[in-house]
Amino acid sequence: MKSIKSIFIILLIVLFVSFIGLTEEQVIVPQDLEGKTLPQIYMMRNEIFARRGRPFKTYELNNYFRSQDWYQIGVNEDGIVTYSDDRLTEIDRTNIEVLLEKEKELLQQNFIEINGIKKINTDNIINLWQFGELAPEDLERLSQFGFTIFPCRYPDPESDDVEWQPAPYEQFFWLYENNNYYGVANFITTDAILQLYHIFFDFTLRNLESEKLFPVVKELTNQMLELSKSLFEKAENKDVQHAALRNIAYFAVPQFFLTESERSYPHDIQTIIQSEIDKSTGAVGRENSEIFNPDFNPDIKHDMDYSQFIIRGHYTRSEELKRYFMALMWYGQNYFLADQQTDLLQSLIITKQLFDNSYNHLKLIELWETIYEPTVFYVGLSDDLGPQEYKIILDTVYGKNINFEDLSDPIKLAEAQKIAEEMYSKKKRIKTELYLIPSTAQFRFMGQRYIPDSEILQRLTKWTDTVPRIPLRPFPKGLDVMAVLGSRLATKIALEEHQIEGNIWKEYPENLEKLTVEFSQLTSNDWKTNLYYNWLFCLKSLLQLKSGYDYPFYMRNQAWEKKNLITSLASWSQLRHDVILYGSPSGAEKGGWEEWIPDPPKCQVEANPEFFGRMLELLIHSRDGLQQRDLLTKPMQEKFEKFIDLVEFLYQISLKEVTNQPVTNEEHEKLYTFGALLENLTISVMTDDESISNWFEIQSDTDKNVAVIADIHTAQIEVEENGQKIEKNLALEVGVGPVYEIYVVTEVDGYLKLTRGATFSYFEFLHPADDRLTDEKWQAMLKAGSNPPPPIWTQGFFSSKYPPEIPRLDYIYYFD
Repeated sequence: MKSIKSIFIILLIVLFVSFIGLTEEQVIVPQDLEGKTLPQIYMMRNEIFARRGRPFKTYELNNYFRSQDWYQIGVNEDGIVTYSDDRLTEIDRTNIEVLLEKEKELLQQNFIEINGIKKINTDNIINLWQFGELAPEDLERLSQFGFTIFPCRYPDPESDDVEWQPAPYEQFFWLYENNNYYGVANFITTDAILQLYHIFFDFTLRNLESEKLFPVVKELTNQMLELSKSLFEKAENKDVQHAALRNIAYFAVPQFFLTESERSYPHDIQTIIQSEIDKSTGAVGRENSEIFNPDFNPDIKHDMDYSQFIIRGHYTRSEELKRYFMALMWYGQNYFLADQQTDLLQSLIITKQLFDNSYNHLKLIELWETIYEPTVFYVGLSDDLGPQEYKIILDTVYGKNINFEDLSDPIKLAEAQKIAEEMYSKKKRIKTELYLIPSTAQFRFMGQRYIPDSEILQRLTKWTDTVPRIPLRPFPKGLDVMAVLGSRLATKIALEEHQIEGNIWKEYPENLEKLTVEFSQLTSNDWKTNLYYNWLFCLKSLLQLKSGYDYPFYMRNQAWEKKNLITSLASWSQLRHDVILYGSPSGAEKGGWEEWIPDPPKCQVEANPEFFGRMLELLIHSRDGLQQRDLLTKPMQEKFEKFIDLVEFLYQISLKEVTNQPVTNEEHEKLYTFGALLENLTISVMTDDESISNWFEIQSDTDKNVAVIADIHTAQIEVEENGQKIEKNLALEVGVGPVYEIYVVTEVDGYLKLTRGATFSYFEFLHPADDRLTDEKWQAMLKAGSNPPPPIWTQGFFSSKYPPEIPRLDYIYYFD
């Protein structure tokens, strides 16, 4: 049922397009048309044809006139056109000529120049009537930039405001399917494709983790625990026995996470193990870890951030994923120092056990590689030393045939430490600035990964070297990453904000420039080493538009740079969300009738062929890499093929747009049904159940919402509260909120037309690290309206209004 406001808008449309103050038999002269806009002239001319029963191939005209009671379409029951131009009277033909001349005159004014600045003449947007009442500020944005973005938000149920408050779109395809419902042309954004890739990346990764890796981690942990217990019982060397005891404690904690079964251990460590389990499952914040203290001495502190064990990302979705998260977080967070003899001995024992022992005819190191290698394909190599590097140390220092007692030789341990330090100095890694976290050589059983943006974030934070350490720039910004990846606008905003914030770290601009130069030297092959790098490579194509193309008006201004910057930041936050466990923190109608159907509306694709080309390469890289590792099922391969076909199609369309080649009706029809294809691909990836074909059948409400969140950096700083200075452990959160609406003016066959698409929202803020946000908490904050605002540099960029209520005509033609 239409709202009163919607009916009122439709009445205004009817008056706007139909009232000409002339009768059908009156000859129009140029003076009658003074003061009328191009859309009015356009509709007046086509109404003459409509009054004689002409069917309209132009989609919007067909829907409009089919909604008028007086319109009698000249098409018989078999769909054959019975209309011909013979029905036009001489007066009709004369009036059409006059109107067409006026139309041609007004078409020369599509773009106007004001104070030397080229703008769109919004009076010439031929289908503005389709979009209801646009506020003057939004018309000005359309004029100046060629687009405007509406920041959708959840309605306030307590508000007495009678203003139109639409519920926001929680998925991109909702908006595109809504366009079909209202007969509005699609503007297909890069955002929509990035969102779909996020779903492919995230769901293939979580399926890999829960179905393939979880049982392997479980068995490997159990084997390592049993080997440690056996060595403890048999070892005669006290140093080896003590190291084995500590390894029992080390593997007992993740064994509990994976199985939730309690076991008995030597009395010396039973209490310590339980304490460690309690701290981890309770995510108590930053505290001392007794397991990693030398000789289990509580007076020697091993600082550990237990808030990292708050289960988040996609790992909240199932029990297996929750357990997998806890175990892998344990292995990734905890380290053995090469400059501590007991730690080093523990690492060497673990390495020897991995390479010397088997399970089900597989060496334990092969089980380890079963976990590590596929995740390298997704995220990259560890930035710490691990079993593979320590095997080289074993062979170099101790030789091939050794027993465990040999490992405790102090002279050889010193030599092993030296080699470890040399290896570590050459390894690409994230240099941590967190207080009490050592930067010397470390061994991790399953280390977290080097990811380039974490290096950027880490190198653009700064503390003094004095004691106590004073923060100069304790928290980086998402802008830092995009600036280094090549966004001139991000660099400009970041430097401006640095000045506003007091320019405390005066070397920040110099360090930002140094990093930008370093990363600019990476080749295209460097950016394709794994899926994480390759995703960032796609984002670079948004931050630096390729030269040599004839880009449309809406892409030729700094406002579009900002839109692309927001898109890139939002997609990057999805990437960080997906790998949170692995990433190191930080005219007149033509004739020729056959069976009649209208032409599809003239949709548009964001005109960035470089992006779609890179996305195509990323998809092929993803498909082939999974296939080579025997990790791609036939149904998932078919889904990849459909996604690849879609992106290849969008690449071809975007290339046509920037090289001024015509897009066919068949291609426009496919663009118009984009929403349905997007929904089908999204549903098919989210579930393996072939019987599920409707969105409401998806079980996880969290997955059904596009909003996700990830903490990317942690720092402990001193803040003042209620007149007192206190230490606070804060996390930098980045995330995606509801889908925003973007209205874009495009030029089709010489006419300006308004299209509608979906784009990302982006949020970035500090939040207590002891309450690291899950997707569920973040979505609840958005719905309650308790979320922080978007970054300050985006203020004034978006419309201050709700998206207008789009009126729906009584007739809409649907394409299958």
